[in-house]
Amino acid sequence: MGAALGQEVLGRIRFSGDLEAVADADVVIESAIEADTAAVDLLKKLDAVMLPEAVLGTHASMLKLEPCASALTRPERFVGLHFLSPVIGMQLVEVGCTTQTADHALQRFELFCSQIGKTVVRVKASPGYLVNRLLVAYLLHGIETLESGIASADDIDQAMQLGCGHPVGPLTLCDLLGIDVVCCMADALQRELKDDRYRIPSTLKQLLQQKHFGRMTGIGIYDYTGMKRKLNPSIKTAR
Repeated sequence: MGAALGQEVLGRIRFSGDLEAVADADVVIESAIEADTAAVDLLKKLDAVMLPEAVLGTHASMLKLEPCASALTRPERFVGLHFLSPVIGMQLVEVGCTTQTADHALQRFELFCSQIGKTVVRVKASPGYLVNRLLVAYLLHGIETLESGIASADDIDQAMQLGCGHPVGPLTLCDLLGIDVVCCMADALQRELKDDRYRIPSTLKQLLQQKHFGRMTGIGIYDYTGMKRKLNPSIKTAR
């Protein structure tokens, strides 16, 4: 992006601390903390000031969409959107619909996503949508495999890269996402789905307690403080 184009794009962005700023918007996306009460409260406030024909989305992957929709005056215009991280590099957007979501609202969000270069997959309203449901179970099993001593951390990651074509292995990905984020997602999925696949391994609990959150802290499953990364020395595996 050239400097002139960059300035042009920045010139289109307006910042405001006033919710009335969305009063003339056609598409509104909420991205607050994923706490039921906080999200519903903000969605209700946005719903009250939006144009009647505008559509409202929540950028949350763990919230229950049905209760959110039921709190709104126009639930048929409400959807869930989950932009995969890092947003600038990931093409996928998961769009979750409730039993009340109208087709025209889904189509409007799909058009918006296509206009910004994203690809949409539709999913039913469910915690974790598609990607996190599958991804979190995979990440946790990667950690359990490390705990079992079947292979080293580097070999587990390399096996999934070369054997399955993944850009990075599960243990590296845990550190990139953040150990705290992985724990939060696993806890939410286990609580909502009552599924043992989302049981948090002891190693993950230990890292969380130690505040070894991954790349952001310089140490997680791997220790990045030296010239070459190595397994966190506090992690114990079966021999």
